[in-house]
Amino acid sequence: MKQKGGGDQVLRPLDQSEAIPHIGVKCPPAILIVDDDPTNLRLMHRILAKQWDVEIASDAEQAAQMLVTRGFHSVITDYDMPGKDGIWLLAFVSTHYPHARRILVSGGNTTDIVPHIRSGLVQGFLSKPIRRDELRVVVGTPGPSGTPSPQP
Repeated sequence: MKQKGGGDQVLRPLDQSEAIPHIGVKCPPAILIVDDDPTNLRLMHRILAKQWDVEIASDAEQAAQMLVTRGFHSVITDYDMPGKDGIWLLAFVSTHYPHARRILVSGGNTTDIVPHIRSGLVQGFLSKPIRRDELRVVVGTPGPSGTPSPQP
């Protein structure tokens, strides 16, 4: 990470050769789940950990730092969190890791989210409370190459 003026850290995404030093080596499919609510984190982790390598973060900035050091096939993030929100995180993912599937979770009014869905920034959406079957459908299952495949 680079240092900026007053000591603030600026995240620098790794270039492709740094981010994936094991090109050609099959790695377990990984999902990053981001939510400031530990109950939601545990629920989604429990549902997805049977098929995926799941990592969790409690805020968008922690998640961005995790993305800099490891690649993820999908990022599932809550919309409304303290500090940076889920849209900020999905924009970061879209810019630096466009191959990663971007899924947003929200328990509130979805009016503000619709433009982000239409623009393609949000590729999957879940309403709270999260239902096991809906989560599995939106995330999909690991395909033969380790990438998510939508469930029929």
